[in-house]
Amino acid sequence: MNSSVLVRVGSQNPAKLEAVRSGLAPFFASVVTESAEIPSGVDAQPLGWAEIIAGARSRARASSSRPLSACPA
Repeated sequence: MNSSVLVRVGSQNPAKLEAVRSGLAPFFASVVTESAEIPSGVDAQPLGWAEIIAGARSRARASSSRPLSACPA
């Protein structure tokens, strides 16, 4: 088991942050999240998997391209 992992999350929604932490907890001793509110580019309530995936990919790309200090915990 790796000791820790840093995960960037393109949302500050507490439920999403907790889902990331609890989903990775079985695999890592420590899960550190950095969050920033990043627009998904889709409606607030996406309709269908295509829109959900498009929004998730958009946030992931934007989160990963930001400097670490731009995504405060």
